[in-house]
Amino acid sequence: MRNFLFLSAVAAAFGLGVAGFLHVAAPGGAPYGALPAVYHALGLFVLNPAPCGLPSGNPGWAVAALWAAHFLAPLTLATFLLEAVLSLVKRRDRSHRGRQGHTIVCGLGRTALLCVEEIVRKGSARDAVVVELFSECPQLPAIREMGVGVVMGSMTEDPSLLRAGVEHARRFLALSSDDILNINAAAAARRLNREREFHAVAQVSDAKLMENLPASLKSEVTFLNIYEIAADALVRARQLTHGYEDAYVIAGFGNFGQMMLKALLREEGSARQDRFFVLDKDAEEKVRMFKETFGFEDRDVRPVRGNLHDPAMWQNLREALKKESGTEREPIVLVCTDNDVSNLSLALSIRRRYVKESAIYCRMFGEVSFESEMVKGHKIETYRVADLLRKNLPFQVLGTRHG
Repeated sequence: MRNFLFLSAVAAAFGLGVAGFLHVAAPGGAPYGALPAVYHALGLFVLNPAPCGLPSGNPGWAVAALWAAHFLAPLTLATFLLEAVLSLVKRRDRSHRGRQGHTIVCGLGRTALLCVEEIVRKGSARDAVVVELFSECPQLPAIREMGVGVVMGSMTEDPSLLRAGVEHARRFLALSSDDILNINAAAAARRLNREREFHAVAQVSDAKLMENLPASLKSEVTFLNIYEIAADALVRARQLTHGYEDAYVIAGFGNFGQMMLKALLREEGSARQDRFFVLDKDAEEKVRMFKETFGFEDRDVRPVRGNLHDPAMWQNLREALKKESGTEREPIVLVCTDNDVSNLSLALSIRRRYVKESAIYCRMFGEVSFESEMVKGHKIETYRVADLLRKNLPFQVLGTRHG
């Protein structure tokens, strides 16, 4: 909208100028021709007064048009120059090369924002510097509001890392959703900072990729999977495998759902006869890959392909549970998709239509303003990934040890 108004003002100033110069007499008694009129109208934008001086003469409407153009053209030029200067000021990021003992955070998503918040809460805004490539990143306003330094640039390029003060930093966190980008960034940071106490950390959620990384890289960089950290913490805290001998349903088998199943399967209280149903649109392929990566070939893990919101899939699941156990004992359901609002909606639908009793655990990342009203009276337990991470991220990430 602003660009449209600016261009409209430019067009209006130019059009009024050309019309005025075509009809107002030039020195010598005759109006300007077409090319001179265009030339002098363009000159108004660079504060180049026309040879005839200020507008005067006849006809009156043409003189009025010229006066308008004389004011409008330089105003549009001044507006353009002012916005250009402000844009440069906003984009300019001062160097943080002189800073020492701070943490550099890259890949500015929800996890990275959480880490910055915790670093600032435990220390000060000077304890963190953020490297971000995209100026329109939705997390940047919150980062700047905290007073944290920002370097605009790529987290894999040396100039950006050097401006962020990587040579004297204490920790480097690459937490984007791109595993390869994180690995490359952490390796670059480790190359630029050879201090013994420096920790370069990369988020890697692809278990196969993690398994195939060379030992030399693993000795230089600390790799973590935030989904695995949160899932392990939830299973331990809620003791989900203690006291049950029936079935678990994992609704949504992305990165977090896979780590939830892994945590359940390896927990000591997990019984061999427990059945685990994986519900996902690509359930068969994902379960095969899961078993190939983590093993658990001797455990009863069953894929159920379908849309999580499709009533037919849940009805088929209920029939399978009843057929094998001889009872309609409700399974424990863990809703694990990546969308908080979708998870709430799905959990409520499951409770109302398919699972009348037993436990439903709904994954959330952060706070949702209407969450408590939605789940009230439905016996749905929500758990926050953000809270689990705050309490369980390793020392290399936040610099604090957990008991």
